[in-house]
Amino acid sequence: MNRRVDTSVDEMVNAEQSVLNRKADTRIDEMVNAEQSVLNRRVDMRVDKMVNEGLVDEVRQIFIPDAKYTKGIRRSTGVPEMAKYLSEEKNIDGDDESKKMILQVSISSIKRNTRILICNQLDKIQRLINEKMWSVHHIIATDVFKEDRKEVVDEEWRNTVLPACLDIVERFLKNDDHNISIECT
Repeated sequence: MNRRVDTSVDEMVNAEQSVLNRKADTRIDEMVNAEQSVLNRRVDMRVDKMVNEGLVDEVRQIFIPDAKYTKGIRRSTGVPEMAKYLSEEKNIDGDDESKKMILQVSISSIKRNTRILICNQLDKIQRLINEKMWSVHHIIATDVFKEDRKEVVDEEWRNTVLPACLDIVERFLKNDDHNISIECT
């Protein structure tokens, strides 16, 4: 999830009840989730993949010392943390060990901040359910995401999660969709 999604969840949580009721008649909300330990492991894997695929160089292209990293593209996952690394990196001459340590601190910060973002989003979704009586269909996919290999996860997704999602949509279209919770195993 990214920060734009987080803002959208904020908007939904703070919306007027009449607006929510009007929107609730014409939309379906599904939430695919997993146990926190599985989400944390997936975050770690995803951040490591981003770094291995060039996150540092990507951020370097938009890096401006002393810029504010609170709006637009500079708010994207990993950008503020990498900007901090890039600011400190230029002050270290030739000390590769120090640079590696600072980079690891930034990578750890990305992982920590992403976990916090996930928890905040889940809390906001729970508020929508509890305070605004939002109808959210919950699909628990912990077993699907326990696997590390993408091919296996993709196959499990197609075989267990996707059919559950499609079943919820079908029920929605038939007006038979009251807070469905499905555990994909």
